[in-house]
Amino acid sequence: MGKRSAEMLANLGVPWVILGHSERRALLNETNEFVGDKVAYALSQGLKVIACVGETLEQREAGTTMEVVAAQTKAIAGNYFKTKLTSTVCQKSKILFYL
Repeated sequence: MGKRSAEMLANLGVPWVILGHSERRALLNETNEFVGDKVAYALSQGLKVIACVGETLEQREAGTTMEVVAAQTKAIAGNYFKTKLTSTVCQKSKILFYL
């Protein structure tokens, strides 16, 4: 989850995490697939997720916003459904997308 573990946050009673923030994507080169994996793991630990999706200025100016956001969302959704099928915890999970 960035600098804190999902287990630590769950043990502290923190219900929500923010994942996929643009700065982490840009500065730490977090890929769509990596963010999707982090979302799935957070959900498997009983956390709710605010998933940040969005384009860079260059992508916006190039007119690729929809493709970028679709790819980010697809990576998250794909891992979510894969996890949901194997985890009873995820059946009560929540994902909020923030653009």
